[in-house]
Amino acid sequence: TGSALKAAAANTAAPGRYQVEVTDLASAYSVATAGVADQEAELGAGSLNFTLGNGETFSVDIAAGQSSLQEVR
Repeated sequence: TGSALKAAAANTAAPGRYQVEVTDLASAYSVATAGVADQEAELGAGSLNFTLGNGETFSVDIAAGQSSLQEVR
């Protein structure tokens, strides 16, 4: 029960009262790893695989010789 919703209507909108029902709330998510002492040190080739909340997946391939934290950023 909050008041975080803001709405706007076009000048062609029908006048009236409207109800809005929130059926699902989003949530924040973050991941952290141990620190890296040398941002230019090679960490090794491989793939980073991600799965989003909607089930969509994607991969980021990290090539040998381009695997430092500085290069991946």
